[in-house]
Amino acid sequence: MDREGSRKRTGWIGGAVAILVLAALYCSGDRAEVRSILKIWWLPSSVRVLQCNSPFTTDILAACYLEIEPTDFDRLLRGRAFISGSTGGRIHGQPNWRTLGEDFEIEYSFYYDLRYETEYGGHVLVVADRQRRHVVVDLYIE
Repeated sequence: MDREGSRKRTGWIGGAVAILVLAALYCSGDRAEVRSILKIWWLPSSVRVLQCNSPFTTDILAACYLEIEPTDFDRLLRGRAFISGSTGGRIHGQPNWRTLGEDFEIEYSFYYDLRYETEYGGHVLVVADRQRRHVVVDLYIE
């Protein structure tokens, strides 16, 4: 085999490995946790998951703080039949969210009841600021 063909094959293999590593990172960790909570296959590319907390308790508690382009926000809600509402308060005023990301005023909330999906009930809650740029995704399963 000539040198040029060997270099092309090595370059192609290196590129394929890099793509696989990036895909694994993209589909694991906090992004995967948010996708799982929301029951969506893919997060919009503008999503930046900045922090997830999942304290050890007898219940399942998970909360993730993320930033998203406002035009992509509605794509977060496609996986579940959320009930929309609005609420006041700030995220750091909520006991489980005190250490999550940047504090913001809650303008929108979207609630999904898990009583028919889990043995003892629970919920998924998505809250956002007025611009729908700063978001908390919260999971509670009793």
